[in-house]
Formats: sequence, C-alpha cells, structure tokens
Amino acid sequence: MTKLEVLKSIDFGQSVAEQELEELHKYFVKTAQWQALYEGKTDVVYGAKGSGKSALYTLLDGNKEALGVNGIFLFLAENPRGATAFTDLQTQPPASELEFVNLWKLYLLTLLGQCFVKAGTCSPDGKKVVEALRSSGLLAEGGSLSSFFSRARQYIWRFFNLESFEPNVKFNEATGLPEGVGVKISFREPTLEQSKQGILSVSELLQYADTEMKQMGYTIWFLFDRLDVAFAESPDLETNALRALFKVYLDFANYKNIKLKVFLRSDIWKRITQGGFREATHITRTTTIEWERPSILNLIVRRFLNNPSILEYYKVTPEIVESLGQQEKLFYRIFPRKISSGKNPDTLEWLIGRTQDSNGVCAPRDLINLIKSAIARQIKQLELGDAVPPDENLFQRTIVKDALSDASKDKVEKHLFAEHPKYRPWLDQLRGGKSQYNIETLSTLWELTRDDTLVRAQSLEEIGFWLKEKPDSPEFWIPFIYRDGLDIKQGQAE
Repeated sequence: MTKLEVLKSIDFGQSVAEQELEELHKYFVKTAQWQALYEGKTDVVYGAKGSGKSALYTLLDGNKEALGVNGIFLFLAENPRGATAFTDLQTQPPASELEFVNLWKLYLLTLLGQCFVKAGTCSPDGKKVVEALRSSGLLAEGGSLSSFFSRARQYIWRFFNLESFEPNVKFNEATGLPEGVGVKISFREPTLEQSKQGILSVSELLQYADTEMKQMGYTIWFLFDRLDVAFAESPDLETNALRALFKVYLDFANYKNIKLKVFLRSDIWKRITQGGFREATHITRTTTIEWERPSILNLIVRRFLNNPSILEYYKVTPEIVESLGQQEKLFYRIFPRKISSGKNPDTLEWLIGRTQDSNGVCAPRDLINLIKSAIARQIKQLELGDAVPPDENLFQRTIVKDALSDASKDKVEKHLFAEHPKYRPWLDQLRGGKSQYNIETLSTLWELTRDDTLVRAQSLEEIGFWLKEKPDSPEFWIPFIYRDGLDIKQGQAE
C-alpha cells in the first residue's frame, strides 16, 4: 500500500464518545479507574472537558447486559444525546434548595415507579410506590425523561404553591391537605391523620422502592452525565441544581439498592463548592480522570491499531499495546521524531505540551481533533503531488504544525466561546496580540483600572484560559492550544 492509500483508509474515531458507540470499546483500556466504577466502588467521576468522562459513561451503558447478570440495572437519568431532560428548569426553577432536593428525589422516585410498572411488580412495597405516583398524576404510559421530570417539577410547584396554583382549593380539616388536587405524596413526614388518608412521604416511598429492588434481586444505578449542558444558560441555576443533587446523593447512601452515579466536569465541581459546601467532605467514592504520558501514548497507538491498513503496512499486531516500548516504537514509525527542530521536545511531548490548557490538562478530545486534522491535511497534500513523508512516517512535520492550528480554532470556538460567551468580547480584544501579558499591558489594552483589570484577568484564569505567573507581579501566559484560534503570537506584550 502507498502512504496515501494507508492514510485514506484510517479511521481514527470521533473526539466525542457519544458519536462512536460501536467502536469505543475497541480502543478502551480497562484501567483501575474503570474497574472501580464497574464494580460499584466509585460513584462520582470528575474530569476536565474532553478528558473521557462520557467515554466511561458510554462504556458503562454498553456493558449493561453484563452488569445485569451481576444484579445491576442501569438507568440513564439524563438523555445521552440531544436535548437535555431538564429544559423546564430554565423557565421555572425551584424557589429554594429544599424544593430542588425534593424535586430530584421525586424525579428519581418516578423513574423507579416506571421501572416497577414495566417489570409488572406485584409486591406490597412496589404497589405502594406505583399507586402513590399514579394517584398523584406522576406516572403515564410511555413518556420521555423530560416528561417525567416536567411532571415532577409541576407537582413540586403545586405542593409548595397550592393557594396561588388553585385559589379556591378546599383543605381537609383532618389532614390539613388540599382536596381533589391529587396530592398523595408529601415532602414532610405525614401526621397520623394524614397517614390514615393514604398520604405517604417521599422518604417512605423511596424506602419502599429500595426494598422492592432488593426483592427483585437488583441494585439500580441512576447515571447522570452532560450536566454541563443541562444548566449551561445559568451559573446560579447550575450551582443550586448540582448542590441539591449531591445532597440527594448523600441521602441515598441510606438505600442499599438505589445508587447515583454522577459524571461531572472538574471545573464545575470547583465552581459549585467555592462558596462553601460542607457536604463535600462526605463525598468520598470519587475518582478524577487524569492523562499522563503513557496513557496518552496508549490512546493514540490503540486508535491507529484499530485499522487493518496500519497492521499491514507496519507488519505489527494489536498485541504490541502490551508493551510500552513497542507502542513508542510504532508511534515514531508513524510520526517524525520531532515537529520543531532544535532543542524542542520530541513529537509525543510536543503534542502533549501543545494541547495542554493552563491547568496542565491534555484532553484526549483535543489530541484526537489534532491527529484527525493531520490525517486530512496530509491526504490533501499528497493528492496535490506534495513530497511523500520520509522513511516510514505518514506525516510531514509542517502538516502536524498546521493541524495544531485547526485544533486550536476548534478549542476556541467550541470551548471558550460556546461555554463562556460573556467573556468573548474580552478575548476578542486579545486577538492578534502576544502570548504573555502583565497587568499594565492588559490595563492599557482593555482600558480599565489596575484593580478592574486584575478582576477580569482572574476570571479568565478560572476558566483555564491562561496561566498566572509571578503572583506578586502577575503575568499571564496563554497556552498553545488557544493561540492560533485567536491569532496569538509568541512574545511579551508591550
């Protein structure tokens, strides 16, 4: 095969896990982190954007049959793709944290009830849950996650705002609860008289549901991912929603057969705990996804080895991934030893350093984007009659450099601007400038006082845009991954 034919045949996969459900398991390494998650020892997975949280989530869902054999039933509590199930919160969020906690509990209880209906449960505990939900108008045939969440939200709002919801409502003198509005689930412990009227608290019903799951021989795992998408429009709503969700997670520790599994970006966790969150110290069954040199090398090589053309061209077998030395050897058969000459690092270190953000995080998503771009660029150049890469290499040095520019533009558009639109005017003012600034040069550029400049600069530091050096006399250094996307040149601004 010619190098052009090899390049054209390469499928390097997608940078977003949800878009490669069929292929992901072929590249994935079952690390200790994965094993702990699979065995139920980990409940909360933190990681930077693009670090692979959704890959773990997707693979967990892909192993649901094997988990089912072990008595684990997976339930996706958020849509893995498309519109979020929690859209309604943008227009009518709960008025207090207590309401938010109750909303999460009622939503999960509703999903449990739906499971019991589908399973045809007939035990007393399961029936109590189903009957309470039905009489309260929370269960319906079929329905999407968003419809279940919407019903739970409306019920919560009605419970806490009855008089404004139905001004002429009549209250039962014995129970103190309204008549004829389908309130059968309480968020307070019911009185004796209320219990006689069939009123049950959400905590009682969750306990019944936990017992029912045990009788069915299953533990249910509710999976929450894409929470950064669900509340992207409002930081305050995001903070309230996620703090409440983690309080519910801790409350659910009392249940043996109902568990929450949460996949969350590290920067969001940092943000929601900045103002103090005492419960955070009790959230211990966690793991943080981190990518070091060996795991990055393994990721790249595995994706290349998933292509028969690579196996044939280099006369290797997939088993070489069992040896770190063999992985590195193949990597440098595919890529040139260096991208930039002189004292610059070798190619693998160059790729890692050029795709790191200001926190030193090299996200697989950015690496994958860069290599996919390099493949496309090299194919185009060879088709135009450009020189064939030397030796066994598939890539010219200049091609990889140019591919970094593509990855940078993608990072700026889809990460910085898409997730932090309010900062775009500030970032656009840096466009075409230098890679290093101090307070004085920033103050002049932004036309702000020194104090206001420092506040703005710190905001950009918090989102990982640049690295602050020399705390006593702050200087801000823009990582390579953001430079080409903003036409930034190496050097100190004057």
